[in-house]
Amino acid sequence: MVMATHAQLGRCAKTAAGADWFSELSAQLQKELGNCMTPRTFGMGQAIYLEGDTAEAMYRIVSGRVRIRSMSPCGKEVLMVIYGPGHCIGTVSVVDGLPRQNDAVAESTVILDVLSAVDFHRIANMYPQLYKAVAVSYAMWIRDIHTMFVGGYSLEERLARRLDFLLDFGGSGRLTE
Repeated sequence: MVMATHAQLGRCAKTAAGADWFSELSAQLQKELGNCMTPRTFGMGQAIYLEGDTAEAMYRIVSGRVRIRSMSPCGKEVLMVIYGPGHCIGTVSVVDGLPRQNDAVAESTVILDVLSAVDFHRIANMYPQLYKAVAVSYAMWIRDIHTMFVGGYSLEERLARRLDFLLDFGGSGRLTE
């Protein structure tokens, strides 16, 4: 079995979920999306959305950090990831129309650009590359999660990947400000 270095373990995590797939879109599409987005501020600890909510919008993080979590049946928080500026959250439920599958909570004061689900689909119908960008972003994320948990790595390597994943998406390399 080939052993991966710490740097190799973190390489996928740095590109997972297409860190800032929005910036990869054409200038025209970015402008179209930007014209429909509304900035909104959330205070530290404030819920942006909760598991089971209807997806009325997706969000792009302008500043601050957002904790994506699930709650276990016994009420304990299961941290999925902490995202920083440039990341989009809430996209899956906007695309598939199903209820939110986790909570998004402001880890610090957060400024988000909010795009309604209606505007997302209207723009995606005019610019199909938007759906493709979202699909590629999540394909990368799924690949990273797969290798993080199933990829044949030792427990030590899996733990290193998970820590890299959490730290890379925190923006500053720290879990708290």
